[in-house]
Amino acid sequence: MSNVSAVKNTKRTVDLGDGVEREVILSLNAMADLEEKYGSIEAAFAKVQEGSVAAIRYLLWCILVPDGDEDLTEKEVGKLIRIDNLSEIMGNLMDVLEEQMPDGSTGPNQATPTNVIQLPNSSW
Repeated sequence: MSNVSAVKNTKRTVDLGDGVEREVILSLNAMADLEEKYGSIEAAFAKVQEGSVAAIRYLLWCILVPDGDEDLTEKEVGKLIRIDNLSEIMGNLMDVLEEQMPDGSTGPNQATPTNVIQLPNSSW
């Protein structure tokens, strides 16, 4: 993402299923964390699109921690997400991230023709 200054300031919240509304923030720290781990923000979103559960959990943690819940660990985020609420939560989060991306940039939902996060195949 070359035009960080064009990121939109959109406020939205998400409930991970524990009754706590958390603000979803694509902060500079979140972008830096994603970049450090995956090499680029686009690569991080690509891993999420591939259905990497670890990438999904890490993305959720990165964008929820700036809400002031610094005691919330990546593992705790993983505990809050269940298979039955994963699709709904990811859809909401991808919508929020899409809204916050600069105009003309490739956001996470633009990577698939159906604008849906593809969940990994499993026997769950």
